[in-house]
This record gives sequence, structure tokens and C-alpha cells, in this order.
Amino acid sequence: MKETQIIRRANIKDIEQIINLANKEPYFKAEKEDETLCFWPKETLEQMTRTPDTSVFLVSETINNNQITGFVISQYWETGKKATFENAYLKPEHRRTGLYKQLGDAMIQELKKMGCQFICAFPETENSISTKSLSKNFGFAKGKTYHWMMKEL
Repeated sequence: MKETQIIRRANIKDIEQIINLANKEPYFKAEKEDETLCFWPKETLEQMTRTPDTSVFLVSETINNNQITGFVISQYWETGKKATFENAYLKPEHRRTGLYKQLGDAMIQELKKMGCQFICAFPETENSISTKSLSKNFGFAKGKTYHWMMKEL
């Protein structure tokens, strides 16, 4: 039986469930020399829930038991009218149900309401599933290939 889902903005009470989901997904981990960097820090996620003018952080949740089944995160820069599609995740049992598309469409609608005119995403080049999904579900077109470079401050 298909569970009824709602899509809504994430709130601070959701953070533990979201972190637990993300920690199960290998794509949210990044290796840096001899340490493993994981998903967003808890404090950053909490901040995203408090800044709806710069973050679109949505969750899908089952109505009958209030379990988070997935999420999408994007960041918006008003000056450039640009957003970055940061992360998306759905529990495996909720994939291929149309819920990912609903989450992404809801995120895009929120960004449009904010005045966003452009959204970009940076899936890993080896992650063909994400690349195909962004293209098929949301009309993203492949752009140039870049090297991700970072510096801790």
C-alpha cells in the first residue's frame, strides 16, 4: 500500500532524521586525505531551516507516521538570481514513485517565487544516475566539466 506523502519546508525537529538518512548514502561522503567529511554539519542544516530567503530545504514525509522519506536542499543568491541544487535524497523504497520529481518541482517552484532565474547542479561525473535524473525530471542540460576545488578557511 502506497503511503500518502506531504512535501513541506524542513524544520529544526527534522534535522536528526535527515542526518540519519544522509549518513546512509555514500554519495554524501567525501574523502579528504586521512579523514572522511560527511553530510552538512547539524548547525548548518539548522541554519538552513531558519533562512527561507536563502535556502529551500524541503522534506517529504509520510502523513500516517511523520517519518521523513526524503529531502531536497538548494541555496539561493538573490544578487545573481541564481540557485544551486545542493542535495537530494529519497529512501530506497520511495524511489521510482514520482516522489523525487514532486520534491524537485516543489523546490523549483519555491525558487521561482523568490525570483530565481537560473539553477545549477554539480553531480559527480561518475554519478550517471543523478545526471540522467536531473536531465529527465527537471530539464537540466549538461554544461562544462570542472574540477571541484576547495580550501578550508
